[in-house]
Amino acid sequence: MSRKKKFSSILLITMVLVVVVLQFFRPSKNISEEISNNDILKAEDLPREVSRILVTSCYDCHSNNTNYPWYSEITPVNFFLDNHVKDGKRHLNFSEWAKLS
Repeated sequence: MSRKKKFSSILLITMVLVVVVLQFFRPSKNISEEISNNDILKAEDLPREVSRILVTSCYDCHSNNTNYPWYSEITPVNFFLDNHVKDGKRHLNFSEWAKLS
């Protein structure tokens, strides 16, 4: 086996091992047990269609309860999604709607 081929094999094995080890490190999930009294759905009298749109289209990134896709279990995707959700909640969090001025 040539030196270059041996180095490539070691590099590939090392990369695979790093990816496997990284799977054990995960960010905490954005899942709450109950709907807060500050949630827009409890604080406001919204039409049913508006509530449905908010929950299906906005709540994953803008509430305290995210419905995660299957690929959120894979590192580093889970860290990207965690950052995305935190950033979305920083701008607007429907779970804290009643606290807004």
